Amino acid sequence: MNYIITGRNFTSNLLRELDGFFDIKLLTENELRVSVVSFDKDDKLYISSQSYLELVMERARCPERLRAIEILSDKYQCRSVMKPLFPDFHFETKKLSEIREDMFVHDRKYIVRPSKGFFAVGVKIVDKQADIHRLVDAIQREIDLNSRVFSESVFFKGGYGYRTVC
Repeated sequence: MNYIITGRNFTSNLLRELDGFFDIKLLTENELRVSVVSFDKDDKLYISSQSYLELVMERARCPERLRAIEILSDKYQCRSVMKPLFPDFHFETKKLSEIREDMFVHDRKYIVRPSKGFFAVGVKIVDKQADIHRLVDAIQREIDLNSRVFSESVFFKGGYGYRTVC
């Protein structure tokens, strides 16, 4: 079966017209939540937001798919898997509290981002004008604010587990 999982209540009329065609089952997040639907390894899934990824993962019955989703959702793990394709691309992981100014060469630009997240929350550019202390504080505030709304499958929560990719 092919599934399209949409937002809590809204689904566009165009998508509604696909329901039942091409072996597609269309469900809102709320419909999925109250259903007994589970996903097997041959099912194809499309979700329009990471905000209900955790619900979809709870219903997945394929450990390999779950592992692949975890790898793709974690920017550091994803880059690690892709490293052989881009050997000159530099990235590393650090706790947010470990980021210091002396880690950056001032004539280069860097991207600092949480290992998990979306909507560019906590994503910052480091260049020669960057104030690292302010940048780290801003990232922490953004992640704290957004982790109240989204699950840990979307953002790491609490004072632990923050990782950045440079």
